[in-house]
Amino acid sequence: MDPGILFPIYLVFWIVFAIGTKLLFRKKPAEFKRKYNPVLSGFHLVVFLTFACLAFPRIETFLIFVPAGVALFFVGWKGDRYCDSCGKELGNKFMSGEVRKATFCSQCGAKLKDKP
Repeated sequence: MDPGILFPIYLVFWIVFAIGTKLLFRKKPAEFKRKYNPVLSGFHLVVFLTFACLAFPRIETFLIFVPAGVALFFVGWKGDRYCDSCGKELGNKFMSGEVRKATFCSQCGAKLKDKP
């Protein structure tokens, strides 16, 4: 398919998906976010890879985008942390270049549990 047609479709999908996810996670407890964030991230990875492979139907596209997408999904999945007290997503410190692990929530000050 023509990338000129697929890109606007994907862009609109991504914007709607991002807004919907933010609204879904708003004011939800940390356990809900821990449970459903990997599912939604995996869904978005599949959609991204589908659009990429439809827009550029060559084996090189598949060989580049799949490992990169899976690596980014894994880093995001393992790096995100949530405060049990207020539910704030503390994000992935690895991606921001900060090496030390946060021990307290930046919003409410509660002590964070270690990830299993």
